[in-house]
Amino acid sequence: MKDIENTVLNTVKTALVAEYPDLYFTADYVPQSSKFPTVSCVELSNVTYMPGTAMDMQEQLATVEYQFEVFTYGAAKKRDGKKIRDIIDSAMATLQFTRTFSSAIPNSADLRIWRYVSRYTKII
Repeated sequence: MKDIENTVLNTVKTALVAEYPDLYFTADYVPQSSKFPTVSCVELSNVTYMPGTAMDMQEQLATVEYQFEVFTYGAAKKRDGKKIRDIIDSAMATLQFTRTFSSAIPNSADLRIWRYVSRYTKII
């Protein structure tokens, strides 16, 4: 199994903290944050890329997918959330990931919190 999680986490966190030093960044699923802004990054999938499998069925390539969730709160929640989303997008682009999903999602636990979800995939 290919593992680039630390590279993804470090690259994105470094980019985010440069702009938002008080941002809370975690590699765990966050159902509801109490600290803002918060960014959660979770590896959703890490599967063998079958066209890249050797004759002996040893994995040569894998398709990985990461999901980011941005939580912001306050008067500028949408503006800040979009800025954080854009920083994540740029950082993932430097790692040559493709954005496969990106949308504001109602935060059913507390509608005063702005939540944005994006997913990225790459064959490694």
